[in-house]
Amino acid sequence: MTERYHLYKGAWIFNGEPSQEHMLTRGEVKSLLARGGWMVRNCYNFDQEEKTKFWYVIKDQFGGMEELSSKMRNQVKRCFRKMRVEPISAEKLMAEGYEVYCQASEHYKLKAKAPTRQEFEQRIREGRENEYWGCFELESNRLVAFSMNLVTEHMAEYKTLKAIPEWQEQYAYYGLLYEMNRHYLEERGLQYVNDGSRSITQHSNIQPFLINKLRFRRAYCQMDMHYRWWLWLPVHVLLPFRRLFPKGRVRSILNQESMTRTDLPAKRKMKKRASLVAKWVFDRVAALLGILLFWWFILLLIILVRIKMPGGPGLFRQKRIGEGGRIFTIVKLRTMNMQHEESSVTVAGEKRITPFGAKLRRWKLDELPQLWNVLVGDMSFVGPRPDVPGYADLLQGPDREVLRLKPGITGPATLKYRDEEELLAGVPNPLQFNDEVIFPDKVRLNRYYLHHYSFCTDMRMIVATLLDQKIEYAGERI
Repeated sequence: MTERYHLYKGAWIFNGEPSQEHMLTRGEVKSLLARGGWMVRNCYNFDQEEKTKFWYVIKDQFGGMEELSSKMRNQVKRCFRKMRVEPISAEKLMAEGYEVYCQASEHYKLKAKAPTRQEFEQRIREGRENEYWGCFELESNRLVAFSMNLVTEHMAEYKTLKAIPEWQEQYAYYGLLYEMNRHYLEERGLQYVNDGSRSITQHSNIQPFLINKLRFRRAYCQMDMHYRWWLWLPVHVLLPFRRLFPKGRVRSILNQESMTRTDLPAKRKMKKRASLVAKWVFDRVAALLGILLFWWFILLLIILVRIKMPGGPGLFRQKRIGEGGRIFTIVKLRTMNMQHEESSVTVAGEKRITPFGAKLRRWKLDELPQLWNVLVGDMSFVGPRPDVPGYADLLQGPDREVLRLKPGITGPATLKYRDEEELLAGVPNPLQFNDEVIFPDKVRLNRYYLHHYSFCTDMRMIVATLLDQKIEYAGERI
């Protein structure tokens, strides 16, 4: 995935269709920053239902003139009376497009330095855009507006739109965009066209124009910003004062960071933040107290494991997928003999589970050493169970957001499948049943937990785990 990012003004940005970007793991972010740059912008869950502060401006249906207002229809027709719109070659754009680019740049509210002619031509020769459109004055055959587009199998992105200001006032953009929309959506049947993501600098009004006039819409998505360690603190300290900065690089970075915040109402946002703080404090304090109170019992169990299951260590260590896809080492009491074959699922009654190990698993005593994982921040008391590599780290699309959660000792999926080993023992193919039925359902429950988190619910799940009780959650009894 990281090979599809390109460095733009110090930030790594995805270089493909927005719908193909997924949430990056910490390792992937680290590998990008190791190659340079100051930050990584990661957008995922493209076109989700929940509104966020970041979006792409897209159009996925073409309704012809009928979808436009009467005023807009007249403006498009006025463009076609004075201008023609057609695809053009890269050579044609290099020959006539530079003057259009320069005049358009001078018209922006936020002044932008136009490239040199050599830079302009070099961009066309080496850029990502692969199709070009031009708008020509009928009388003089002069290029007055153009669009540089990135066209893939499923979409067309209008990367660069430029028009001479006086011809922009004659509705050059109206005809150019209308004709491109018709071509890509109606003639070629692409899934959507887009004008890129929400403008950070807002140096032009093209996106509001597209939404209000040409029936484009916002395709909301999640956005995370990842910074180098020395940049993270200044960004978060200066964020509340971003409006005091003049328009420029610093303000753009701060504006972009503000867009990562959710659109939750203020009271709900404060409540959720307080719950997360309470969760963090509870995890550390409870884990520390648990270790101080039960260290002797854990040590006794380790000794008993060495006696009952000789020939191996008392503790079992294994690599698991943690928050953000980071790999950590989970610590448990060993319950299996040392000659067992590795498997991603465990079935009740397996020969590799020793009699003493089965008792530890029945009473969940093998989980006690994970108090250390909670104390050091690898895990939480409540969250999705940490998977071995090959499951959560391979999720795609919206399901991948479960990686935003810290793994837990218990959780909604753990409660529902407290008898998972017995359930798997009763099916012909345990691995297939786990991969096709149990694991997808766990992902569903964990996504619900992510979006409906509360500290009180965490306490209910901990009590339900300790007392082996069922609770109502997500519309079912788990």
